[in-house]
Amino acid sequence: MSNALNPETPFLSASQLIEASSALDAIHSRTVKAIGALQRRVNVVKQAVAARWKNVGNINVSLQRQAEAEEVRVGVLEIRRSAEAELDALFKEAGAIHARTESQRDFYASPVMTLNRMSLGDARRTQYSEQLRGAGQAELAHLGQWAVSTGNHALAAAIVARVDAMPAGQRPFFGVALAEAMRIEEHRKAVEAIKIADARFQGVVIAIRTWKQGKANPVNTVSLALQGRTLDEDLLRELERDNAGAR
Repeated sequence: MSNALNPETPFLSASQLIEASSALDAIHSRTVKAIGALQRRVNVVKQAVAARWKNVGNINVSLQRQAEAEEVRVGVLEIRRSAEAELDALFKEAGAIHARTESQRDFYASPVMTLNRMSLGDARRTQYSEQLRGAGQAELAHLGQWAVSTGNHALAAAIVARVDAMPAGQRPFFGVALAEAMRIEEHRKAVEAIKIADARFQGVVIAIRTWKQGKANPVNTVSLALQGRTLDEDLLRELERDNAGAR
């Protein structure tokens, strides 16, 4: 985590990050639909030009192809110009939301951080810390398992602090291992929401960039870009349900 404290970085909970990811998911869908519609307009222009030149009488084939290509180029250029404002707005909207989600990576860099935040201000954590001051490996190992089995976050946070303060060779386990074993839903959802937001933003960027570069089938390119990403299917379905309900 950066040593600089930034007052401009607000903390977002897992539910807020899911909301942001849902918004990016919706923008991604709008972008794909918009570019799909633009691509259909391009196809219409190409078909119309080809049909016109097909009925032209005797003319030099080379000159005909050049003229046809130029007419298509002008028609496509006009479509691109007319779409600039819409696509730029989508990119800026997605970029602003993505910047918010990216700013949260440090907050969720480790489940230990989330565990500490969850137990902050809990009087039991202070009591546990006092009781664990002289605890050894065997006792910490037993209490660590008990914390995991009972879902006791305050105890787990106190054990993590005690274990992390011990020399590495004397620790019964690493603190992060205990935090991970707690399976904190807040942390899992936040991390997945950030991953989904990043994937959807990259999808928007790739789609718009591909369209502006004039490459064929930008929508397929987006699909390829998103393949292979390990995104949480349950959370994705949750976003899809949110978006469906908003429409």
